[in-house]
Amino acid sequence: MVEGTEPWNDKDNPMRLPFFYGWIIVAVTFVTMAIGVNARTAFSLFFPPIIGEFGWERGVTAGAFSFGFLVSGAVSPLIGRMMDRFGPRARDGARRRADGQRACCWRR
Repeated sequence: MVEGTEPWNDKDNPMRLPFFYGWIIVAVTFVTMAIGVNARTAFSLFFPPIIGEFGWERGVTAGAFSFGFLVSGAVSPLIGRMMDRFGPRARDGARRRADGQRACCWRR
């Protein structure tokens, strides 16, 4: 290849961004993580209304949340491996089946 003709160093490319594309990935990751962390930790805001609405004890309610948090942490590496091996469609299919089974159980 002739020097200066590399596709990543093309000065005549009109679609080239004026900044490094990696910063877009950093920004999207930052926003996604911020939303995810806040969604997980917002439980403390809903804790008193849940206790008041259902009349559950504080320990039972906090224990259920903690159990869900631990299960999520334990299952995440397995889901990551499954996504690496089979792709995100396999995870989505498994999630849909689980959601359907859960909806059938709740209906009874």
